[in-house]
Amino acid sequence: MVADEIASLVKFCTAETGLKVLNSQSLRWSAPHLFNDPFELSHKSEPDFTPDTLLKGMIKEAVAMLFGPSDPTGKSNRLVAAVARWREEDRFGSEEEATQVLNQLLSQIATQQQEGIDTYMSAWRQFSRSLRICCFSDKPNNMDAWQRYGENHAGVALRFSAGDDTALPNPKRVTYSQVPPLVTSLKQQVAVTYGKETAPSPDSFLEKMLNKSKSNNVEREWRCFSSEEPDAMSDESLWYANKQFSAPELKAVYFGLGTSRTDKDNVIKLIKEKYKSTKVYQAVALPNRYEIDFVQLATK
Repeated sequence: MVADEIASLVKFCTAETGLKVLNSQSLRWSAPHLFNDPFELSHKSEPDFTPDTLLKGMIKEAVAMLFGPSDPTGKSNRLVAAVARWREEDRFGSEEEATQVLNQLLSQIATQQQEGIDTYMSAWRQFSRSLRICCFSDKPNNMDAWQRYGENHAGVALRFSAGDDTALPNPKRVTYSQVPPLVTSLKQQVAVTYGKETAPSPDSFLEKMLNKSKSNNVEREWRCFSSEEPDAMSDESLWYANKQFSAPELKAVYFGLGTSRTDKDNVIKLIKEKYKSTKVYQAVALPNRYEIDFVQLATK
């Protein structure tokens, strides 16, 4: 199995949610704006610039090339070649003079580039409106996931088969970094202007949904994606889908250290009725360690 493939995924949830999943035999897949992370990109996300600041960013970069300590690089770009020529000719006597002229010269380029950005952002909004995501972790003994999503160890964890011929066919691993994702940025667009980067493509949209804060790397998250176009007039709080899974795909249910007796009995009753091949485990604390293991419970 290669590094980015996984055979099973674990959904941590409250006991109440776990019972709903088991009763309905379905998982909820949500649009990204319904997540509780303010840094999650969604159809509401915007670039970190306006047409005015885009133009100013282009001018600032050109001035830096004109008056900086090093010759401009990337002269295969027509704009960079022109700036390099002006630098060699000492075309401008001051940054103020250059800024005034560049404002006129770059305005049309900025306007044309903004048109491409608008088209790109329109594609992003369409993509993110229809995107549905279901989130998992990779192991049932993840202490942080139990605390954050498993009702502080009083909930349940559900382990599902993943991969081809399952309801979770193509899981993607989340990566963690210090810098939050943007649909596009001023830095990126200025780099596009001067040929240092290619214009961003909708092909990269899904990748943008796989980046989270480094502070969350303990979650070891994986995501599954699907698409469902919402009604344009529908309530945005209803942009989710409950998708069915087959009973054999639920491989195991894990009770937390503090799952109540009542919740355990209700879950086990459902397992006996609907999930004949699903195994049930109880978490146990390992001596002298902040770790847990599991013991299998009899359900027959």
